[in-house]
Amino acid sequence: MDGPQVGRKTIEFSAFVKAIQESAPAPTACSGLLPPGTLSYFESSNHQITMTVESSDEYADITYFNTRYEHFPLPHLIFQFSFFEGQRVQSVRIGVIERGRLRPESRMFYYPFSNVCAANGQLCVGSNILPKVSSLHGLNNLPRFLLELPNNDDWFDSTHNKPGCSMRQLLEHLKDKIPGYYESDILIPDGRTLADFITPQHR
Repeated sequence: MDGPQVGRKTIEFSAFVKAIQESAPAPTACSGLLPPGTLSYFESSNHQITMTVESSDEYADITYFNTRYEHFPLPHLIFQFSFFEGQRVQSVRIGVIERGRLRPESRMFYYPFSNVCAANGQLCVGSNILPKVSSLHGLNNLPRFLLELPNNDDWFDSTHNKPGCSMRQLLEHLKDKIPGYYESDILIPDGRTLADFITPQHR
């Protein structure tokens, strides 16, 4: 038979829609410049961003009630921030991780101080207002801002440091030590790994 051949096929509407969706190019996303020490980046379907960042700070000025401890040594900290870009940070988690090259199986420890929930690492900021995220790279300054927020006894647990000190005793004990002292004499493993920590929390 001469001439073009014409065929016809009947499909369900849902199958037609699926075929169109699968043929469309996948959406792309560009994070832009990320903060130094970024360990993970996750963006949910509703565009909430969760980022985990390794802190480079080994010392910070911290306050406990009315006492200020300047140049106070810190354990090896990582921070996880959840937010919508252009809006205020919604939540912060803080973790303590072993020193050295980080791997998914790197050990985590209990945060030895106050204001951090042992169960999930959530930071209690009280009445303090977290900043807006104008750029992802700007998160580089957030860990130091958080470390310098006032501390009290909320969520403190003396069983989460080896000597069993109170918060005040622990600060006095550590104020003239070096950061490397934590792993040998203070920190207690919490049974989790870096891979566990960087997984975004369900909300």
